[in-house]
Amino acid sequence: MDNGFTRALALLACIGFLAFGIIRIGVGGGLLAQSMGMVQYSEFASAIADTSEFLAMSSERSLFAFSVQGYLAYIVAMGVVVTIGAIGALRRKSWGVKLIALYLAMHAALFANYLTINPKIWYLVAGIVLCALIAAVRKPKPA
Repeated sequence: MDNGFTRALALLACIGFLAFGIIRIGVGGGLLAQSMGMVQYSEFASAIADTSEFLAMSSERSLFAFSVQGYLAYIVAMGVVVTIGAIGALRRKSWGVKLIALYLAMHAALFANYLTINPKIWYLVAGIVLCALIAAVRKPKPA
């Protein structure tokens, strides 16, 4: 399984997780800052309104009720975890894949919390497959 193609695919997966994490931190951080009144961008207004509406509609069935700020902070935290994990995986550190797996667990926890499945489940499935590929191919370098 460990050939040039799978090594390249695992490297691209690490880079993809890194880019995704940075975007998640940036956008989530911007949304969080706006929800706290620290910035005002018209582009974020509808996303915050949609998030607020989703949280209000699902508060009855959720296991843990988030505030808008709490939810957005969780999203930012997920971004931090996957970004650091991707950096670790790129550096072939054993903790890198573990942090990517933690990010995926955090993602899965949102589905469990809201007792819902939506099309974003495919991102989770793809992430699990890519994390398994990284774990199989990008083994930690010996010390």
